[in-house]
Amino acid sequence: MKYAFPTILAAFALGACGGSPEPDADGDGSISMAEAADAAAASGLKPEPGLYRVTSQLKGMNMPGVPAEMSGEGLGFTNTMEHCLTPDEVEKGFEEMMKEGQDGTCTYEKFEIDGGSMEGVMNCEGSDGQVRVEFTGTATPTSSEMDATVASNIPGLGEGTMSVNVKQERIGDCKG
Repeated sequence: MKYAFPTILAAFALGACGGSPEPDADGDGSISMAEAADAAAASGLKPEPGLYRVTSQLKGMNMPGVPAEMSGEGLGFTNTMEHCLTPDEVEKGFEEMMKEGQDGTCTYEKFEIDGGSMEGVMNCEGSDGQVRVEFTGTATPTSSEMDATVASNIPGLGEGTMSVNVKQERIGDCKG
């Protein structure tokens, strides 16, 4: 599951304005990272470079092998980190940002952007199992918030789910 969260965070580091074109440009029934990035770019998505505070909150979890006291809803585990989005990263384009951390193992089943709102379903498959991420959220050029449900099937462990909330906000210029 290591690849699902960076991809989602990259998608929500983007600001939104306007509606998006049909993301499955080649009509093959799957939305590649390149197609999703093209849809994002065509929608006017463009983040501002700068220092961002990213706060992730684990809202619920039901995973095999996890003790009962760590499962259920309302867990409230929170992690905060800071990330610098440089002008060079913004200029590399959305495909590179969206590919970060997923090693080409993910495609979108659904990817919609309209007027600052985003919604999607991403499927990833790798040596550490299958992951399906359903997300909804909002974005501006300097902030975003997303709720996601992550369903996984991990070899040797089985099926499980997590629900998370991720907020990002630009807090200034990059340091150094």
